[in-house]
Amino acid sequence: MNKKFVSSFLPCLILLFTTGCWDRVEIEERGFTIGVTVDLTENDRKSDSEEQKQFAVMHQIVVPGAFGGSGQGNGTDKKPFFNVIAEGNTIFHALRGLAGETSRTPYYEHLKIIILSEEIARSEKLANSLDLFIRDHEMRRGTKVMIADGKAQDIFDVTPPNEKLPVMYIDSVVDNAKKNARMLEKVRIGDVHEFLLEGQSFALPRISKHDQDNVKITGAAIFQGKSNKLVGFLKETETIGLNFMTGKVKSGVLETFINDDLIAYEIKEASRKIKADVNDKENMNFTINIETEGNMGEAYIGQNFLNQETIANLEKEVEKEIERLAKETVKKLQNDFKVDVIGLGNHLRQTHYPTWKTIENNWDYGKNYFVESNIEVKANVTIRRIGAVDQTKSTTIPLEMRE
Repeated sequence: MNKKFVSSFLPCLILLFTTGCWDRVEIEERGFTIGVTVDLTENDRKSDSEEQKQFAVMHQIVVPGAFGGSGQGNGTDKKPFFNVIAEGNTIFHALRGLAGETSRTPYYEHLKIIILSEEIARSEKLANSLDLFIRDHEMRRGTKVMIADGKAQDIFDVTPPNEKLPVMYIDSVVDNAKKNARMLEKVRIGDVHEFLLEGQSFALPRISKHDQDNVKITGAAIFQGKSNKLVGFLKETETIGLNFMTGKVKSGVLETFINDDLIAYEIKEASRKIKADVNDKENMNFTINIETEGNMGEAYIGQNFLNQETIANLEKEVEKEIERLAKETVKKLQNDFKVDVIGLGNHLRQTHYPTWKTIENNWDYGKNYFVESNIEVKANVTIRRIGAVDQTKSTTIPLEMRE
C-alpha cells in the first residue's frame, strides 16, 4: 500500500517543483544590454526643488527581432539596437529610471563594455561609477572597461559598415590588441576591482571617436592608485614602451631606421624579466630585460640580407628603438605622472618582501620611492626570418617624417 502511495504521490510532487520560476522574465521581454557609457551630468543640481542627478548612463540594448531571416514580418527593417539615456544621483537609480523609458527590462548578463568619460576619470568618482557593476551579482567580471577621450556617450554614436551593433564592433577592435603593440591589452572590470582594493596604480585603454563610422583605441589612461584619479595619458609610442616593459606585447610592428632607411620589424614573441637591487631603498636599481623574436616585415633598404653582419646590425637598431621607447615611457611615468604601472612594485612584493613591507605605503605616493629609483631597460632582439628580398634601392626618409 505504501509503495503504491509513493509511486502515485512522487510524480505529483515533482510536478509541483517544476512548474516554473516565480520571478522569471520571458526572453522576448528582456532588454539585452551589451554596452554602457557613464558621463557626469552638466549640472549636479539645477535647483533645490529638483532631484540631484550626477550620472548620465547610456545603454545600448539589442533588438533581437531585427535579426530575423528573409520573409514578411521578420522585422529585418528594424534597427537592431537602440541607445537610451537615464540620469540619477547614483548609477542604480539611473538604471531603474530606464523603466520609465523602455518597455524591456535591462539584462546585464551579456554586457561587453563599460566606457567612462574623461571627466569622470579626472574626478574622484571613478570607483563610485563602477561600484554597481562590481557589486551586483548580475554583472560579469569579464566586462571590458575603457576611458573615453572626452564624452563617453559619443562613442556609441557610430555606424560601422561591417557590424550591425556598434558595441560588438568596439568589442572586436579591443580584441585586436594582440596584433597591435600600440594598443593596451583589454582590462576587465574584475582587474579594476583588484586595483581598487589594493590601491595599486593602473592603466586603462583609451578610446576616441575617429569619425562617424569608426572608433580608435590607442594609448593608455594612467591612474594613481591612492586617489583612483586619472593623472594623464600615454601616447601611442609610449604605450608600445609600456607594453614591452609589462610583457604584454603579443604581436605587432615596430618601425625604425638603419642608415636613414626605414625598416619594419614584425614582433612574433616578446617577454620581460625584472632584476632589482634593493640594498639601498633610497636609491633602488631596476633592470628590465626585454627579449623578443620576430621577422623582417618590410625594408626600404638595399643591403644583403643574407649577410649575418647585416642581420646583426638590424637587430641592434631594433634593440635601440625598443630601449628608446621604453625609456621615454619611464621618464614620463617618473617625472610627469609619478606612478608605477610597469609592475615594479609587484616585483618587489613577490621577490623582496621584507623591503617591500617597509616602503609599500610610500612606493608611488607619499615619499614616492618609485620616482627616486633608477630604471634601466635592455633589449635583446633576434630576427628569425627575412623573407624574400627584392632589388629595392635605399630610400631616405626626411627627419620630420620619423615621428
